[in-house]
Amino acid sequence: MISTLTFVFSLLLNQTDVLVQQSGASVPVSDVDSFFNEVPPDIRTGLSYDNKQLESNIIGMLNMNIIYDYIQSEGLIEQKPFRDVVEEMKSKPITVDETVYERLQVPADQFKKNFRHYLTKKALYSALQNYLINQIDDIKATKLAHDRFLVNKDRFAKPEKRDIGMIKLPMEHYPQDDVLEIVKDLLANDTVDYFSQVAAEVSTDKTVKYNDGQLGQFHQDGFRYPFADKVFNADQGVVPALFKKENAWYIVRVNSIIAGQVANFEDHKTELVAKIKNEMMERQFQNIIDQYAQHKIQVNKELVADVFRRYEVFR
Repeated sequence: MISTLTFVFSLLLNQTDVLVQQSGASVPVSDVDSFFNEVPPDIRTGLSYDNKQLESNIIGMLNMNIIYDYIQSEGLIEQKPFRDVVEEMKSKPITVDETVYERLQVPADQFKKNFRHYLTKKALYSALQNYLINQIDDIKATKLAHDRFLVNKDRFAKPEKRDIGMIKLPMEHYPQDDVLEIVKDLLANDTVDYFSQVAAEVSTDKTVKYNDGQLGQFHQDGFRYPFADKVFNADQGVVPALFKKENAWYIVRVNSIIAGQVANFEDHKTELVAKIKNEMMERQFQNIIDQYAQHKIQVNKELVADVFRRYEVFR
């Protein structure tokens, strides 16, 4: 139920009242109302109790409006990508929850108009990011991507993989001499099929009933056993050694060795160039916001306190 006091706060606050301002950018009450319309009902309820989170959201809206102010002040709004966004948003269907504007005591037509403007600013925010990326020189981005590739070449190489079979035997049931006999037998009959047959008969590994002791392919980093180094330095076939871990013996077979591959820039070029471009765009984007940060944020403290009370209608 909406309290009389909260109802009064809803009436006192105008949609154009400014909560925070930085240089030419500001966050009006209408943006916060629109934000509440945009989020799901359960999120609205949570926000109505969480002033700190709502403050953070308002700062995010300030950044959105900084970009909107920048697009306008630089005349970009008249250029095709931005003009097209504005034209598209004029007719794009929008979803408005009538319970939001009813609880906030805002006329439906006014609320819908403000919400459409809010969505337009969000769309322009993304449009500027795309615009900045498209302005980045491909040759420069490719050179930077190639330099990064050379510095981190080892990270892009494909390491050797090994297809591994394993038998696990508990020490309490298998003396070392008995296990060594099993190793000798496997070495004398060194095939994948025979190893699988023996594994199915004696191994206590939890996966053996599904895979007959054939674990699959591993990079060395993914084979998390204390004897990984020895296994990855062994030749193909049954490893002529007996390993132990905790209270169990382990017999390992290297079924096959899949050679590693040297990294090739062309294989990673698209991914790296896209990442470089995105990083360059983010720096330019942040520089725009930082230009406004040179000016002090002006907060209407009295109004901000009132706006928190305004959203108690969603509790």
